[in-house]
Amino acid sequence: MYDLVESVSDLIRIPSVSGDRENCLEALYYMLQRGDEFGFSVSLAADGRIGIIEYGQGSEALGILTHVDVAHAGDYTLWDSPPFQPVVDADRIYGRGAVDDKGPAMAALFAMADVAELSRRYGLPARKKVRMIIGTEQKAGGGDMRDYLLTHRPPDYSFSPDGMFPLCNVEMGSFNVLISFPLETEGQVLRDVRAGSNPETVPEVCKVTLNDGRTFAARGSAGHISMLALTDNAIFNMAEALESLRGRNKAKIRRDTTYRIFRKLKAGFFEGNGRRAGLPGSLGRYKNEYSGENVYAPTAIFRQKDRLFVNINARLSPDTREDQVLTAIERYFREDIVRIDRISSQPASFISRNQPFIKAMAEAYEHLAERPAEYHVDTVGTYAQIVPNSIVFGPTFGDEDNLRHHVNESMSLQHLKYLETLYERVISNIIFLKRSFR
Repeated sequence: MYDLVESVSDLIRIPSVSGDRENCLEALYYMLQRGDEFGFSVSLAADGRIGIIEYGQGSEALGILTHVDVAHAGDYTLWDSPPFQPVVDADRIYGRGAVDDKGPAMAALFAMADVAELSRRYGLPARKKVRMIIGTEQKAGGGDMRDYLLTHRPPDYSFSPDGMFPLCNVEMGSFNVLISFPLETEGQVLRDVRAGSNPETVPEVCKVTLNDGRTFAARGSAGHISMLALTDNAIFNMAEALESLRGRNKAKIRRDTTYRIFRKLKAGFFEGNGRRAGLPGSLGRYKNEYSGENVYAPTAIFRQKDRLFVNINARLSPDTREDQVLTAIERYFREDIVRIDRISSQPASFISRNQPFIKAMAEAYEHLAERPAEYHVDTVGTYAQIVPNSIVFGPTFGDEDNLRHHVNESMSLQHLKYLETLYERVISNIIFLKRSFR
């Protein structure tokens, strides 16, 4: 157990913030080193941006889709301890990546080692392969995994320990749009504005600078867009703070473009469903299964030269088209001469719960959790959207322990060990049996 915690700590210690290629590769190499020490086959793909750790034999492969890049830690002063200096107390491990996705990735690797030990000890032949695919650009849109699939056949079926339990066989689409507005050269009260460090994270701090040189900030609580109920968007709080300006600026600010956009963002997006901004909702059902409710949030705002930029992130049900969202955004901001600058997206995915490999995972979950396996919608956005025949399977149970993208991100040591045990049973349920799980 200590070796698992020590390994997760070592991995957290590498500040592999998405976009920092050098540190992301260092974290990847650390995972490969541990895989090599366990005696597994290790290799690189996608120009070195993807790592592969493989065990077993046969033509059929179970994939485990993980990543070592992490979300930006935001304002370090809000953390009880530095985000990349892991702290282990009697019950928990703290640090950026403990939940997303360094802790689960390492637990899955140790589960592979447990399976290899079972094979050796009891003479059980591994009739299938288990292939861990480790990415370095998941937070940046998953281009590394797409490039990997251009040259490598995907596993026959896969799971990603990058969401919630029990089983998420429907994954909502992720949609990111950067819009901008022209700023007049005269009459502007707000000289600069900045909030947001990751397109999927609700910002915890929003800072503005007035023309008279005064700078002030509005604070909130950061978190992944999939868990809006646990966040407090600093952009909305700044909109409220600007309302309280006094003196000469109060009259002028009402003509300020940036101020007007702040107000519109709060009015249209505060509730999280985008309805007040005219954004499309979800029917809630797809192929006779619950498909989730659409979620929208502004996750960044900043000024560059003569334009104001706003990033809007969304999680979309399979029944919502991206062009519907764009049309609604353009309509809502039509009086502000909005421009669409950049779009990135990943469509929703759906896998039938009747697939044999999903049933094997359900059995493992029910055995250890001692409760029926239910099927849910994942709203986070993972590699499971990109790799065919993949689902999200863990690592957390509901929002109460899902601290991804939060200040003081942490996971209990008991839960970390639970993940290792559960993933070991899943792998064993599949690779030791002769029958196919395709």
